[in-house]
Amino acid sequence: MKHLVRIWLLIGFVLLFFLFGCNQRFSFLKQKSPLEKEINFCLKLAEISIDNSYCIDYYCDLSKLYNELGNYKKSQEYNEKWVEGIIRQNGMEDIKRVDSFDYYNKVISVCDEFISSDSQFIYAYMKKASAYMALQQTDRAFKVINKAIEIEPENADLYILRSAMYVKVNQGGESQMDEKKAKELLVQKSEKK
Repeated sequence: MKHLVRIWLLIGFVLLFFLFGCNQRFSFLKQKSPLEKEINFCLKLAEISIDNSYCIDYYCDLSKLYNELGNYKKSQEYNEKWVEGIIRQNGMEDIKRVDSFDYYNKVISVCDEFISSDSQFIYAYMKKASAYMALQQTDRAFKVINKAIEIEPENADLYILRSAMYVKVNQGGESQMDEKKAKELLVQKSEKK
């Protein structure tokens, strides 16, 4: 009798696994870590950047992210791609730096896609603000970065980016205030460790 109960329990667990673990409808149960989200984001951006030198930047980011995640094989793979890209960029082969309207609009679309699925994904806000700055749409860029700061006011990287944005629009006073705020946050963060 005990064996029969165990068998039914095992069958129940297997059914639950197939219902919840393998079914796409229940993918919300398998939440991704912030690093995995950032990796997926960089992969998507690298995909739209494959024919220009921005891809090199994403390979560098991916190498660092996979290293943080503990996937050293993938980290090494993207580090090698990054080094190859640097060699090509330094004259071995011509690589085009695309500062085009279409490219930045694709970046903004990818950011919007990630933000719509996770409105707290700060990395996407940062890339989106940078893309708007490249398109010289400064009002939109500041709106995006300010929204990110609203969401995560203790993130020093956001103040560093906004400080750089203020420099680009010749607002040195605001830039210095953000720089000071970023330094304060970094000091606080280091003291907590």
